Amino acid sequence: MKIILSLLGIGSAAAQDSGSGVTALTGGGLIPECIADPEKVRTAGASCLTDSITHFTSLLLLGVAIGSFVYLLYGAFLYTTAFGDEKKVEQGKKSITYALIGVVIATLSYLLVQLLKNVLNA
Repeated sequence: MKIILSLLGIGSAAAQDSGSGVTALTGGGLIPECIADPEKVRTAGASCLTDSITHFTSLLLLGVAIGSFVYLLYGAFLYTTAFGDEKKVEQGKKSITYALIGVVIATLSYLLVQLLKNVLNA
């Protein structure tokens, strides 16, 4: 469990207290640093908005990537354990195809957000 939390960036940062009684999940975790501190929120500008959108898009992409990988493994399991059953072979092929389509769509959405961020910051 500690490995998963450290990959998400909330291992030791989740125990930090921001002074207002709210746990701050900063440092590359679930909440962007520009909105984790109440004082920074009051003075946050457009750069914080773009940073927040990029941050939450990255988290969403991580979730989609993990989900697609699990679905890809499920499809591969169905395909390899079909033993000639055409229905299972077809279901496995569809699962693999849909998982790859999900990865492509998620990657394109991330690239679109990055493009919009660069256009708006220019």
